[in-house]
Amino acid sequence: MVTTSTPTASSVLVQRALTINGMFLMVVGGVQVILELSGYFGIGLYAAAFHSSPYTIGFAEAHGLALIIGWTLFSQRSKAYRPANHILAVSVHVLLAAANIFFWRSYPAFGMVVPGILSTVAHIGLVILQVVVLSRQSGDRPS
Repeated sequence: MVTTSTPTASSVLVQRALTINGMFLMVVGGVQVILELSGYFGIGLYAAAFHSSPYTIGFAEAHGLALIIGWTLFSQRSKAYRPANHILAVSVHVLLAAANIFFWRSYPAFGMVVPGILSTVAHIGLVILQVVVLSRQSGDRPS
């Protein structure tokens, strides 16, 4: 006899949180690294900011790592709950939001204030989502 279990609201939240985090980091990281690398070679939207600029390395590295970490989180979405996945997501988004805020002057310098606002708000929102998951999951465990 095959038995199937109905997913609980908690397990759905865990799965969706990792899916949303992973997709956000993969899509935004992937698009940004392509725009930055093409801009470095004088092509596309970021050509004015990044053409032959040595500063491109920091942007490309950060967004390339976001892509890789996004894939890691996304690949864990259907696995059993593991706090480490959500702690990783919180850590990544805290780092990225803090860097955006701390180095805010780079956004006007590169003409990217609106993307800076949007990404910072998204990172803060994703931190909140993961903290909710962690707090609900810790409350579900027997004492």
